[in-house]
Amino acid sequence: MLYKGFTGIAIVTLPSSVKFGFRFSSADFSLVQGLNVYLPSYGGQQERRIISPTTGDITGRISTVVGENLAQRFYDLVYLAPELTVTLYYYSGKYRKFGGTKAESLTFDCKAGELVTASFDFLSLTELQDTDSIEYNLVKSFRTDTQKLLTWDKTGMSGVYSGDKISFSYTIKNNLVTIKTAKSLLPRKLNKGIQEVTGNLVIVDAVKPPRSDPSIENAVFEDDATFYVDDWTVNHRIAAHWSFRTPLTPETVLTTLEWTRVDQLT
Repeated sequence: MLYKGFTGIAIVTLPSSVKFGFRFSSADFSLVQGLNVYLPSYGGQQERRIISPTTGDITGRISTVVGENLAQRFYDLVYLAPELTVTLYYYSGKYRKFGGTKAESLTFDCKAGELVTASFDFLSLTELQDTDSIEYNLVKSFRTDTQKLLTWDKTGMSGVYSGDKISFSYTIKNNLVTIKTAKSLLPRKLNKGIQEVTGNLVIVDAVKPPRSDPSIENAVFEDDATFYVDDWTVNHRIAAHWSFRTPLTPETVLTTLEWTRVDQLT
């Protein structure tokens, strides 16, 4: 029998045992593990090789169109990086459940005239096998419930540039560190690293740089910025550099601003 993939529903269980679910457009978790191949110290082309498995990592990615009242929850999964259980359901009702999961990164993509999308990267400690009929009842409810999806007009950023914005992205990354021991080939612990926040802003018809002195065209500029997606809002000090594009074709002139969160100097 060939399975027909996921139903497009994920159930996330928080440390408090609170569960919430969301639809996704794609999901892929896999165990990445290889082989170590050695030759005996006495050599010889006809000798048997010595083979052992390498340590492994369980990695995953989920992409989704963001529904209302989910942006803050999505952000908290990454910013706080609690240990989660993530369950992905197949069309047949079978599922894959991953324990000891932490979010490595989250990206919000907001484009004018389009629905807001988000993508997660995860690391997990184990793939679990058990049954939970109560949880599956929650999954079945998603098949009949309606959910309003977020559009561009429910997002925004301010404090950077007042011109016409065509899109922006916001990425938060935890740089998780995997701790491995002799007890298992899989990680024993996932520790949070130094968190990074980056993104970009695309502006239409910004013909001139938004600065008065052309002699500082290679300078890096700092400013306070506010980002929001539906029920989620955050303020950052960001450093940015402007790149201007003047195409020799009938294309629209677009300007991309790449930015990074920085600390406020005191």
